[in-house]
Amino acid sequence: MVREEACRVGLLFGGFTGPYHALRCLLRKLRKKETPLNAILAGSVAGLSILALDDSRRRRTLALYLLARLAQCAYNSAKSKNKFHLWGSHWRHGDSLLFALACAQVMYTFIMRPESLPKSYQDFIQKTGPVAHPVYKAVMDSCRESQYYLYMETQTALAIPDEDNCIGFRAMPVATACAVAAYKLQLPVRIYMNRKTDIIIGGGRHPMKITYSVAFKSDGKITALHLDILIKAGIFVDVSPIMPHHIVETLKKYDWGALSFDIKLCKTNHSSKSAMRAPGEVHLLLKL
Repeated sequence: MVREEACRVGLLFGGFTGPYHALRCLLRKLRKKETPLNAILAGSVAGLSILALDDSRRRRTLALYLLARLAQCAYNSAKSKNKFHLWGSHWRHGDSLLFALACAQVMYTFIMRPESLPKSYQDFIQKTGPVAHPVYKAVMDSCRESQYYLYMETQTALAIPDEDNCIGFRAMPVATACAVAAYKLQLPVRIYMNRKTDIIIGGGRHPMKITYSVAFKSDGKITALHLDILIKAGIFVDVSPIMPHHIVETLKKYDWGALSFDIKLCKTNHSSKSAMRAPGEVHLLLKL
């Protein structure tokens, strides 16, 4: 049996190469000269062979690939004629370095943002360098960072020396820094974080891995639920111990029939996570 996909790919390349050369020869005969315009006109008409692919996503992917190759060819041509070149393009093995950087970007997307890659491209990467699915999933789960949160006011603290005490408020790390500075200087100290610094030092929400088993009747009513929840706490405990309590309190709001759960806080070598606006509840409700 002949695969339809293979036939369509053959029509694509055969339908481009044949008409391209035929049209180029015809234009050369009619115009009595060979110019770049002949190649442009012939390529534009022959390019319609991409319609042999019935999947619009594959046509778009191929078009983007060919556009990148066109840009590369144009640049190489201009460089060979000493018209211009990019900084670093004269380096020895510079093209290999550029290729490595481009591949690193693709692999980052493959692991961190796989939803942004077409499935066909993901399958191609897996076939080229096969990785066991459990290993791939473990790497993806451990590398993907938590969600940063954004609030109206950034972290601010004020410390005022009062005999042997310092009064601070708002954010624990910032308040601690204020208290130490005020104690040493014996002067009031106020720290106000700009937005960029505030986001950098924020821990972000707790990433979770939630697996569940559910039992239900034929009419859809749930009669039992079991949850296994792993919470990434980071390198330091911080406020992580409050997460299981909030998760359990959220579960109690619903009638599950029989309910069981196993919640574990996991220490990792990542930055410590913190709590912001319904900690634990948001994660669970999204999963439910």
